[in-house]
Amino acid sequence: MPKMTGYEVAQKLRERWHADEVPILMLTAKDQVADLVIGLEAGANDYLTKPISKDELLARLRTHMLVKELQAAALRLAKENEDRLRQFLEAMPVGVQVLDAKGQSYYINQRAQQLLGNSLVDEAIQGQLTEHYQLYQTGTSELYAPHELPIVRALQGESASVDDVEVRQLEKSIPLEIWGTPIFDEQNNIHYAIAAFADITERLKR
Repeated sequence: MPKMTGYEVAQKLRERWHADEVPILMLTAKDQVADLVIGLEAGANDYLTKPISKDELLARLRTHMLVKELQAAALRLAKENEDRLRQFLEAMPVGVQVLDAKGQSYYINQRAQQLLGNSLVDEAIQGQLTEHYQLYQTGTSELYAPHELPIVRALQGESASVDDVEVRQLEKSIPLEIWGTPIFDEQNNIHYAIAAFADITERLKR
């Protein structure tokens, strides 16, 4: 835009809309790490490295719109027919988990159970989630830092996403992208935390 950088446009958008209302995707070259950091700090949700493919761009946009739909659906769980909403969440192509404000599991769909591949915990014991579900930093033997998990950050009131997680099941590893967002009630207290899980195996092959 004339007389405005992309960073300034992102900042202006964030003054009016939160990251979970209007997603911003940034395009960057692989060697522009500093620019990437500035863009994320300015309010970008995600980024793609050049050259980009149309399919990947559309897939990322669809994913961010799905997260927005999930946030709205979680808020309606307390207000509408739960059976109908559960059917909607079960039809989602991503794993979905909803925790209440105390960290207790309120809902998890079948896709999330398939991806996590372990029995559910009744409470979000923050220091044990990564060990229980065998969540590792991608390409390492290190368990993922529990406090960096988006679902844990959502319980603290922060929207976040990560794509450097692997869930390891016996001899199989599944790379995941995970989003987490808090759901606030009318008094601006955290009512739910919602997480979405997507298998990004095919994306990493490109």
